[in-house]
Amino acid sequence: MKLNLLLNVAFVFALFTLISCKKSNNEKPVQSHDIYVIGNDNNQPVYWKNGVETSLTTTYSTLKFTVGYATGITFSGNDLYISGICAGVNISNTPVYWKNGIIDTLQRPHGLATDATSIVASGTDIYIGGGHVGYAIYSTPNNAVLWKNGKPTEFGGSAAEIDNLFIAPDGIYSAGTDGDNGANYATYYRNGTAIKLSSAIGVISTGIYVDGNNVYVCGIENDGFAQYAVYWKNGIETFLSSQISSCNAIYVSGGDIYVAGFEKFNGETVATVWKNGIATHLSSIESNCNDIVVAGNDIYVVGTISKTPFYPEATIWKNGVATTLSPAVSNAGKIYIK
Repeated sequence: MKLNLLLNVAFVFALFTLISCKKSNNEKPVQSHDIYVIGNDNNQPVYWKNGVETSLTTTYSTLKFTVGYATGITFSGNDLYISGICAGVNISNTPVYWKNGIIDTLQRPHGLATDATSIVASGTDIYIGGGHVGYAIYSTPNNAVLWKNGKPTEFGGSAAEIDNLFIAPDGIYSAGTDGDNGANYATYYRNGTAIKLSSAIGVISTGIYVDGNNVYVCGIENDGFAQYAVYWKNGIETFLSSQISSCNAIYVSGGDIYVAGFEKFNGETVATVWKNGIATHLSSIESNCNDIVVAGNDIYVVGTISKTPFYPEATIWKNGVATTLSPAVSNAGKIYIK
């Protein structure tokens, strides 16, 4: 989905961190791993490590950016990489990434406004996915964009974008839309080759997970009146809800399929996790899930809760228990467990 920071700086991305603990003989908690969350706090890019927020604006003001948000996170060895989108006065959407907190810009193909939406590492190679903004405005082709170590490659039609990336033994997979002339359809890419999941206009894919020979993609089905959360396993579609719903991320662990998003319930769209098709609501008020990770017996979900209308708060859920990351207008977008 295309984002325009200059027109709308009320973001729907920010994240929190929480630690998984075990008891020692003296009953003191021992941290078994670090949890990183990226997102946005008051229109500024941030990340949280084990619940402690770090701003990413330290070096970006030198590039005259005034707003931005973090969109993806990965590690290569001990180096922390975060993808993002920044903009400023008379500066349209610019794809960026931070390495250990130091910002660098990415090339914008054709000089067009471009988003960077996801980042993964394979050894020392860093892949960042995204796409152009405002394809209906420009006559220049506006394809999905994949940067490998900073060098961009375009593919897909004029309504294409990468929303999520996944590294598998046989290559790099990406989920997102494809299409032309403003009409998009659900697809995923394997090493740049599109695999269409639906020919229906308005059906989109949002998340991807590869487990062995199985490719899982989540997305949204639109019947022209409402949207519904769905997922595909090797191209076979399963509806997750008959209510208005959406999903943003999919994760597979131990043969169980987890999908995170929202579902209409008692008049509210509430944060929802489906496990093998069974929905669990994480809140009773306006909320949304953006990403999900399973670590051992623990399920971590990040997203937002709007305790006050139009004021989303970045939130993390561990096994269904919510913790607020920031009380300001904020969003938790993606989570990484190291």
